[in-house]
Amino acid sequence: MKKHIVIIRFGSPIPLPKEIKFICEELIAEEDREKAVGLPFHDMGIASIICTEMDPVTIARKFKELADQHEDVLPVVVFELDDPRVGINLVDVPNWNETVETYRNRAGVEQVAPAVITATLSLDELLDLVNRKGGVAKLSPDELARLKELSQE
Repeated sequence: MKKHIVIIRFGSPIPLPKEIKFICEELIAEEDREKAVGLPFHDMGIASIICTEMDPVTIARKFKELADQHEDVLPVVVFELDDPRVGINLVDVPNWNETVETYRNRAGVEQVAPAVITATLSLDELLDLVNRKGGVAKLSPDELARLKELSQE
C-alpha cells in the first residue's frame, strides 16, 4: 500500500545530487515521481513529501546506508504525513502548508491531516490557526476540541 511520507533531511537546504538520484530511483516508483515535492527547511535541511510503498523505518535505514556508502552524514526524520501519532508542528514553517497542498493536488489525495498533534497546541497557537485558516469554523475537530478545552481552564 502506498504511503505519503515526509522526509526531513538535516544539513544543506539544497538537495544533493546523490540524494535526488536515491529518492527518485530507490524510494519512488516511476509513476509517482512527478508527485514528489521538496521545500528548503530554514537553512537547516530540506523537507520532501513522497508517495512510496516503503515504511518510514525502512526509508531512514536506506538513508543511513546511502550516507555510509558516501562516507557522509545524512540525518533524517521520516514519518507518514497523515500519522496522528507524530508530535511535530510544521504549520509555521514558511511555505509548508502550500507545499502540502501542492503534494495533495499532485497525488490526488483528498485530505491529508496536518503533521501536528493538537493536544499540545497552546491557546496562542490555536488563535494563530484560527487567523490563518479564516475562522473557528475551519478548525479541525481536534483543534476545536483543544480550543474548547483551553478556554474552559
